[in-house]
Amino acid sequence: MRKTLGITVITLLVILCLDRVISNKQDLYISIGGTFIGFLGAFIIYQIGVIFDEKEKQKLRGKNTKYIYQLYKMELEMNKNHINDLINKKWVPFYKLKTITRNKLWGELADYSKDIELMKKISHAYGEFELINNKIDLMVASRMANIERSQAYKSNEIEQEKQQQLEGAIGLGKGVLPVIEECLAILNKTIEN
Repeated sequence: MRKTLGITVITLLVILCLDRVISNKQDLYISIGGTFIGFLGAFIIYQIGVIFDEKEKQKLRGKNTKYIYQLYKMELEMNKNHINDLINKKWVPFYKLKTITRNKLWGELADYSKDIELMKKISHAYGEFELINNKIDLMVASRMANIERSQAYKSNEIEQEKQQQLEGAIGLGKGVLPVIEECLAILNKTIEN
């Protein structure tokens, strides 16, 4: 806008100078009129180009948002299934919950999504995933500590620690499942639109 205003002011100053210098006023006015029409045409074409460019950017933004939402949806569904396995089987898993999408695309989600509630829920869910992963690490360490011991020296305390961590992970998992469902509902709604 400043550029347009600057060009207009400069053009008016040039016209005033030319009006003083040129003696044939009719040719001056024809030249000024042609220049004005040319300038106006170029300005209109430029504005139309800006509008089309903005529409293309909006389409691309919408596609990118849906793509990022689909990645989060896949990871949340996978983690939901892992948590359900953990709850139902009550075993020390050989996996951790995935946080790759959040680790790699959190900034992009913040750029493309303006849904603050979704951001809060996803942040909460991934925070719980980290806590569950910490408990899984402790369970695996306890299991490995007991495996390394001979049968005669198996530690009941290590087994109790493993069980305590498992119960903690199951409790966290039960608590985060409703949040995952809420996130998936929001993501599905946005992806469908």
